[in-house]
Amino acid sequence: MDHERSTKLRTVAENESGAAAEAAQPLQPAFQVNPLAELVADIIEATGLLPADRIAFVRDQARTTTFAQALVDEGLADSVMIAKALATRHNLPLIDVHSTGVSDEAAQTIPLHVLERLLALPYQLDGDILKVAVADPANVHALDELKLASRHQIELAIAPREDIEGEIKRLARAAEAFGARSALEEDE
Repeated sequence: MDHERSTKLRTVAENESGAAAEAAQPLQPAFQVNPLAELVADIIEATGLLPADRIAFVRDQARTTTFAQALVDEGLADSVMIAKALATRHNLPLIDVHSTGVSDEAAQTIPLHVLERLLALPYQLDGDILKVAVADPANVHALDELKLASRHQIELAIAPREDIEGEIKRLARAAEAFGARSALEEDE
């Protein structure tokens, strides 16, 4: 044993440059809090539109998606109403993908895997302007990636999330069928 060693304990203040100083730093939140979503949740709760337990559950679900989408997923809101509210808030046109239709030429301007990831749907090509329906116009990263993926000028519109997802699935099925058909033709 080493009896000459000091038995005095060091405090965090004496050891500011070590790991103890890092441990003394305040903890960072595990997820980013959306203040607007929290405000909406507080208003809904205060008005009694939904019981407190349902609001708590929606708040929990909103950590992995938007608050509006969490309301839709729980059957507490309609996706068309959410799309109308987003269109009004962002001053963008609201389109009905089913009645407007999706031009094959427009749909082929951006790779399908990009559309699936960004939840965006090119529906019309008008000269050099590509009209694209999105479900979340506040997702700046997705909009930037959309602009980088296209060589056309992008004009945004809003459509309900479920409609965009349905059309993207239809495009994916059509691409798979085309791939299978051309593979059969090559074999023959």
